[in-house]
Order: sequence, then structure tokens, then C-alpha cells
Amino acid sequence: MLYSKQKISVNLFDINYVVYNIGDAMSTKFISRSEEFLLLAVWRLKENAYGVTIRDQIKEATGKTWAYGALFVMLRRLEKKGYLTSHFTDPSSQRGGKSKRIFKLSVQGVKALREVRKAQESAWLGIEELSVRQE
Repeated sequence: MLYSKQKISVNLFDINYVVYNIGDAMSTKFISRSEEFLLLAVWRLKENAYGVTIRDQIKEATGKTWAYGALFVMLRRLEKKGYLTSHFTDPSSQRGGKSKRIFKLSVQGVKALREVRKAQESAWLGIEELSVRQE
């Protein structure tokens, strides 16, 4: 059961509040569409998934250009959530002695993509074509 209704009445300043225990409801939260695009880009790029190539892959897939700042904020957030891992390459003279930070999907990241895909397929089931008029 997704929600377990535990009704608790609390009297604060003569106002009754009802609290519900939502149990596992928070675990059903899906990744955002932007997070999905980013994780899919990392998946497609495999061992070549670093800032520039991820941004290029997202532009190719969506037609939208993301600012590098927004991209790196989201990469760090997804890594913190456990959806991505990263490592640095050896410094390269072609990059002025700088390393690349390569990203890789974690098991949790793959699971999140599978869950959102399953939900989307279910939501779109039976809808062949969208039109302005609902008939």
C-alpha cells in the first residue's frame, strides 16, 4: 500500500490538525525531464561522457543548448544523489595540462531511467496522436 493513513489529531491553539503518514510515497518520485536528458546523454557517451560532450549530446537530442553552469550544477547534484559517479583522467598536454572529469551512470541511475521510462510508456499507452481538440 502506497499510503498508510495514520490519523493523528493534535490540538494546537484550539485548532485540530490531521497528520498522515505517507510511508513509501516519497520513494515514488521520478527524476525530472532535464535529469533524464542528462542521464541519457551520459549513457550514450559511455567513457567519453564529460562536460563538453554531454552538452553537445543534449543539444543533438533536444535542440536546446544548456549553459555550462547549469550543466555542471546538475551533474554534481545527480552525483550527490547517487545517480552518477565520476573520475578524473590523466592530465593532457592537448588540454593545457588539465584533466577531464568523466561521468558514468550508477546502478541507481540506470534504475531511475528505467522507472521513468516505464511510467512514461504507461502514461502514453493508447494515445496515438495528440490534437488540439479532445474527442
